[in-house]
Amino acid sequence: MKSNQNRASILIRGYYGFGNFGDDILLLTTFNVIRDALPNAEVQVFSNAPIPGYICKLLGTDIGIIDYKANKHFDFLIDGGGGVYFDFATGTTLSAVRNKVIDIIGHSTFSSVLNFYKRFKGTPGVTATYQLGVGIGVGTFTKSSNRYPDSVRKLSAYNILMVRDPDSLCNLKKIKFGGEVGVFSDLAFLTDYWLPKELKKNQKKRGKSIGFVVRVWNQPEYFDWCLSRAELLASRGYEVSFFCFEKNSDAEIVERLSTKPYQLHVWSPHEGSLQVYLSHIADLDLIISMRAHGTIVGACLGVPSINLDIEPKLKIVSEMFPRSSVLLNIGVTEPKFIESIEEMLQRRVYLESEVQKNRAIMIKGKEKLCQFLLSKNRNR
Repeated sequence: MKSNQNRASILIRGYYGFGNFGDDILLLTTFNVIRDALPNAEVQVFSNAPIPGYICKLLGTDIGIIDYKANKHFDFLIDGGGGVYFDFATGTTLSAVRNKVIDIIGHSTFSSVLNFYKRFKGTPGVTATYQLGVGIGVGTFTKSSNRYPDSVRKLSAYNILMVRDPDSLCNLKKIKFGGEVGVFSDLAFLTDYWLPKELKKNQKKRGKSIGFVVRVWNQPEYFDWCLSRAELLASRGYEVSFFCFEKNSDAEIVERLSTKPYQLHVWSPHEGSLQVYLSHIADLDLIISMRAHGTIVGACLGVPSINLDIEPKLKIVSEMFPRSSVLLNIGVTEPKFIESIEEMLQRRVYLESEVQKNRAIMIKGKEKLCQFLLSKNRNR
């Protein structure tokens, strides 16, 4: 879908520049989808990361990067994927009162007042004529959430919001979102926009290579469980490896794993190659994951998965693959764990159809996005 219409200014926003593997895939996908629709557009990336310079390397082109200090207007602002709307943390009683007031006066009214105040101060921040959210995950907020006001402001600004799962739609209803919304899937299923052609072919599997996608989590027993299960699998002849998707935030477990007898693959976009990192995932027979995109990217590469139930997002991802992925509680017994491993190693045959189903849904979302961009850009 090509266009030589008026040159549009577009900002892509997300959890970008922090070296998170899943979000880097989402950034690459969003950027390439926009380039497909509006090849002449002036595209910039929003990032609050301290050293976001690798973004140009990832995208294969020089591109402008702005942060929260910018006061700039764009034709389009696109939030490209990720679970950016949630908060499990509790704030103060005053925060709870503030959030209740926001609900009473209405989100649109609150957002209008806040935006007016910011313009009055001369710090409007980043603004856009049209705002879209694509492949977005929406979770729940505590009553005293400190992230709630800003999340409400951003949600109220969307002209179109495409969420990645039905649970996100339910959570939007809980906070009384009144904009146009549709349920699609995750942007990573648009593999034509990020997956090197050389890795698309299914590789021969031996049934013995298992990778743990781990992360620092507020419940350290999950990582300890992964270490103990890795030892159990190794004792049974399996080849075990570990993957960390965000070098800085996972530094603690990267250090612990450096002393263990397992291959460790740490995503480091400043120095590493996306194709090489993906090839390590593609070589696996099974993934045991604490991260959503460990499961989704693995599935796109032909690898079934076991998801640990650390948060609702992992349950949602498991439901995307009803036959080739399963949700597991770390309280499961060792015999049941081994039984799950052996069963899921046989489930690869179901992957292609389940990935294709999600891809078809997300292609419809991509087409809706592109049609909106083309239409509004034509009328500018």
